[in-house]
Amino acid sequence: MPGMSVPNDSIADACITLVRRFCIVADAVDADAFASLFTEDGVFERGDLRVEGRAALVKMVGARPAGLITRHLLTTSLVTPTDADTATGTHYCLVFVGGGQHDATQPIVREYRDSYRRTPGGWRIAHRAVLTPFEG
Repeated sequence: MPGMSVPNDSIADACITLVRRFCIVADAVDADAFASLFTEDGVFERGDLRVEGRAALVKMVGARPAGLITRHLLTTSLVTPTDADTATGTHYCLVFVGGGQHDATQPIVREYRDSYRRTPGGWRIAHRAVLTPFEG
């Protein structure tokens, strides 16, 4: 974007890469890699579900039903640095779910509203709220 400084672009790029990684490891059902994308006290919220902390995130991913197949297709991302160590982001994603009684031909539109924090290990998701805008 015109007028943005290189450091802000670097922060945005790092956070968008983090979100891309989220999509890949969620589809791979890699619980440890999934949890490592969050800060130690990271929060994941979707509907009535609220999961806090890496151990709980590992448990959440491990509880995924066997045979469930997903593909997260990230379509639109906007990350806004708030300072040198924090940023916020909004991302749109099409999620295809197959296996069991799921119809993989009908994607679910998801919106991720994130906050990020720089840690000694790099940028991590501090909080993710998952919205499903087209569900009643």
